[in-house]
Amino acid sequence: MALTNTQYNSIMREYEERQRKNRRLLEERTDQVYRQVEGYRSLCNQAASLSVSQGKKLLEGDRDALVDLKGSLASLSLQKQRLLTEAGFPSNYLEPVYNCPDCKDTGYIEGQKCHCFRQAIVRLLYEQSGIRDM
Repeated sequence: MALTNTQYNSIMREYEERQRKNRRLLEERTDQVYRQVEGYRSLCNQAASLSVSQGKKLLEGDRDALVDLKGSLASLSLQKQRLLTEAGFPSNYLEPVYNCPDCKDTGYIEGQKCHCFRQAIVRLLYEQSGIRDM
């Protein structure tokens, strides 16, 4: 059975709400880490500054700028991970949060409906069918 526009939009609103909720959770976690882990914010700022300066070098023709940037960012990333774990947080604490890691809460994988989207369709149609009331 094909979905109506209203039904499709309803499911997509659910996905948008999931994404909003998970972005909010990640922002709260980031704020918590910035408050509790000494030096973490500084490393994040260093990564941003480094990216800008190396980007300028790349635009000026420095062919090694990208390689240097990747190495420096990898080093900063390891330092940030070490700070997190030393403070008692999991190393992936500040990675994006998804209800469905397969589609990353988009409902689609390579243009095809994800299993979670198909499940949402089944759930919606079941709820709208009135079978539960019988």
